Amino acid sequence: MWRYGDGLRWRHVLIGLTEEREQYLRRGYTPALMARTRLRFGMYGMPFGGPPKDAVAATSRACRAVVAARRQDPALEVPALRALQWLQFTTADVIDDDAALERALEVVPGLDAAAAVAAIDDDDVWEAYEEDRALSRTAGGGPAEAQGKTARTDGPVRYTAPTLVFEAEGALLGLAADGEVVVEQLGDGALWAPAQRRSGSTRRFAARAMAASSGETARASASS
Repeated sequence: MWRYGDGLRWRHVLIGLTEEREQYLRRGYTPALMARTRLRFGMYGMPFGGPPKDAVAATSRACRAVVAARRQDPALEVPALRALQWLQFTTADVIDDDAALERALEVVPGLDAAAAVAAIDDDDVWEAYEEDRALSRTAGGGPAEAQGKTARTDGPVRYTAPTLVFEAEGALLGLAADGEVVVEQLGDGALWAPAQRRSGSTRRFAARAMAASSGETARASASS
């Protein structure tokens, strides 16, 4: 995004995959299955590891903890997310346990971890979280769905993580970048990414979109 500087505004949107553990259990997820899935990412150099967890966890509380961090200071959102990704992918803790969430968030400079966890069930946090969830479930009929890069796990067609969606003056440009795609010139506009990522340990995601004129195309590619 270096090319566009202040011409782009970034918004991070949380998908909120599950509210209850039972949603994953009904789909056949188990701690052993999740541990094996993490091992497969080793081929990409991702620092996933740790033993199988005691349970499969829902994601809602962790997502709302990130929202609570955002409400303390928008600059704390990404560091908070990274801390919780570290918890999820490298420890035996589960991300729907408040004590584990607080321990993980304590490493984020400037964040009141206890206050963030205490705010998880606050009405304003719920409202912001539901707004994120609704926005991430607007992929139906768009380019991401046409590319087969969406999911439908709880009703509406949703974006998967990570996805970049480009807007200009509130209007969707019809550009969605997930992995490696060809896009047309972006121009000035807003950018939101409905995803649970932006971790320094997540490779192949630094997307760069470059175009000099409306008659040219640019490749949004992924790199470490």
